[in-house]
Amino acid sequence: MRNRFDRQLEELNNELIEMGTMIEKAIEDSAKALVSQDTVLAKNVIEGDEQVDRQERIIENLCLKLLLQQQPVARDLRLISSALKMITDMERIGDQAADISELTIALANSKYIKKLEHIQQMAKEVMVMLVESINAFVNKDMLKAQSVIDNDDKVDELFACVKKELINMIHQDINCGEQATDLLMIAKYFERIGDHAADISEITIMMADKPYRCKLEKIEKMAKETMIMLVQSIESYVNKDIEKAKAVINHDDIVDGLFDEVKKALIVAIKDDDEDGEQMADLLMVAKYLERIGDHATNISEWVIYSITGKR
Repeated sequence: MRNRFDRQLEELNNELIEMGTMIEKAIEDSAKALVSQDTVLAKNVIEGDEQVDRQERIIENLCLKLLLQQQPVARDLRLISSALKMITDMERIGDQAADISELTIALANSKYIKKLEHIQQMAKEVMVMLVESINAFVNKDMLKAQSVIDNDDKVDELFACVKKELINMIHQDINCGEQATDLLMIAKYFERIGDHAADISEITIMMADKPYRCKLEKIEKMAKETMIMLVQSIESYVNKDIEKAKAVINHDDIVDGLFDEVKKALIVAIKDDDEDGEQMADLLMVAKYLERIGDHATNISEWVIYSITGKR
């Protein structure tokens, strides 16, 4: 059983690396398109964002399956909840690469008002940060994660430099205003990509071995109850069993009640414990995902009843 779980965790890491490769290429191509004013490449980046979104859903589904089937605790639970949190930052990076490309298309017919060396440097720095942040997470490398966080200061300094230059250009010539604003937005997107890479590294450091400061019995109970609901909802569909479908729908109240208990306990824990507030917030997110699985099982059962009776 543990060997299968370890293989699934390895699959999770491989999917994260794949998503990282996608967004690394998106950043690289968006920077190239910007500098060369290549609208075809820019459009490719925008279209490729759908693939990044699909990869996010693949990873999210894998995490939910692991939570449901394996009912992980301690370090394994931290790893999965951290991956769920991390892919949100990764998906936003993909969005920002697409945003840069949209601005590139808008600027395609204009001569740039300044050289883009600082923006190009920002793009290079955030690409390095992104790759290293994902490697740090997969390899549990705390030193590399801290290096990424430290490197974010360099990107912030480059952004401040770009902003100052563009503001000075607007002061000198108001006609530069529109393009200067677009270039400032592009620089801001690169700066935000750096922030997301730093966020991923902070998740890695937070994931380091340390005991949970609260008991997990209620969350484990939620996992067991949602697994029962999911199995029974599928059985009700296969066997066209209305009574079992109704039982699943009624069972959802148990999961909702457990979630309310977990939420209240964690909110109190966050209020009373400044040191581990973020850990509590992550556990709250895990509980919310389990509650959502219960809702999905309920939806399946409601559809089963409708498909048999024609009544909602």
